[in-house]
Amino acid sequence: MNVSVADTIKFRQALTYMDNYYSFSEAFGPASTRNEMIFSAEAVFHRLMKLSTNSESLSFSVFDILLLQEDGTEDKIKRKRLMKLFRPRKDGSLSLLSFVQGCDNIYRNLRLFRASVSNASVIDTVLESLINPVFYSMLAIIIALMMDIKIASTLTPASGLLISFSFAFGPACAKLFEGVILIVARRPYDIGDRICITDSVGSAVPEMSMSWIVEDISIISTTLRFGASNEIATVSNSSLAYARITNCNRSEKATVHMTLYFHISCLTGERTMQMFQEGIEEYIHDNPNKWDSLFFFRCEDVDPNNEIVTYHLAVTSSNKWQISNKVLRHRGELYQYAIALSFKLHINYDAPNDRSIMYFGGSLINGGIQDYKTRVLKNSNINNNNDNNVLMGSRGTLNPDNIKQENIPISEMKMDISGTGSETVKPRIPSKNASPVRDGVLNDEDKTFLSMLQGSHT
Repeated sequence: MNVSVADTIKFRQALTYMDNYYSFSEAFGPASTRNEMIFSAEAVFHRLMKLSTNSESLSFSVFDILLLQEDGTEDKIKRKRLMKLFRPRKDGSLSLLSFVQGCDNIYRNLRLFRASVSNASVIDTVLESLINPVFYSMLAIIIALMMDIKIASTLTPASGLLISFSFAFGPACAKLFEGVILIVARRPYDIGDRICITDSVGSAVPEMSMSWIVEDISIISTTLRFGASNEIATVSNSSLAYARITNCNRSEKATVHMTLYFHISCLTGERTMQMFQEGIEEYIHDNPNKWDSLFFFRCEDVDPNNEIVTYHLAVTSSNKWQISNKVLRHRGELYQYAIALSFKLHINYDAPNDRSIMYFGGSLINGGIQDYKTRVLKNSNINNNNDNNVLMGSRGTLNPDNIKQENIPISEMKMDISGTGSETVKPRIPSKNASPVRDGVLNDEDKTFLSMLQGSHT
């Protein structure tokens, strides 16, 4: 990389502007601190509102004057950058919050860059102090050899001392050298980056709840702040040399994944799942500040026994994992919208009832053979005509061998309550050989339903 003297001078001038009281310009206002920058951005927004046709929000067309080039054409690259910075709404309007957030992103990146430059200067100074003694020692030996000065008698005792020193401090020096190579050569992170540290390359996908923010970098160690609890930790660079470090700031836009469960009836309609996907795409298109595009939406599993269909939804966010709190909040909002959309399309999953059902409260309009299990005991499926009968359920397997005793309605249980309280209340115990189906208790439809259930389990 060839860097001229003019480029170096421009870079130093840019650093002086960053340290200035008016970091953005005198027209923008003071921005030496974040609070001053926010007040100045709000004042600029109100001044720009005078040029907007809408009195409630700022029109993005106000920035068209900034996009004109010398030949009168529009700079499309600059327009794309401005839209990425401020992220206007679908109708081209820009709210005060979006404008201030865009200015705040620039201010934050500016301060992080200035801190990274200062940290790099400190690391270069430390490296210079370590390399200079070695360099001057080698230079002295070369000069002595060129002047025919015999230094063998001097180096022989020193070599023995160096050998003993290498045995004593060799492992520590090796680890220190690995840490120096990590920071100087690899440079996997900068100050302000959000990183996730795992053991190896083949480990699982890192979780954002275990991410760290880089606070300071030195030759020997790195200072990290735990994102979830703001705890400060110091880690040696040598321990990070063989770890898998995921840099969220250098990564592309975040892709969030979620698992959705639908009722199996979603597969019967021709356009049911297509309508659901179109609803998700419309939500993404209406929220460009939150989402970029639909990555994929596919079926992962179908379980006909439990009447459940599993889909996998992946959406690309408009932000990086560097601001994981915002991405996770947007994912929660998208998940709520997906659940509400499934209810609207009547494809939400509800755990079905067990097939082992014994109903004594009236006849079922549909026995559940031609319909879904979840709708067997719906209120609309019950034709309740017997007020004296009760509902009994069994979650085990319905086997004719297990049904040996007679199910007795509560109204037919005989209790002796005429005594003074000393007599024991005894219900009538059914005979072991009694039939589970009694005339007068079940109608023909109930008998048909029980016979079908018994036949399916034999």
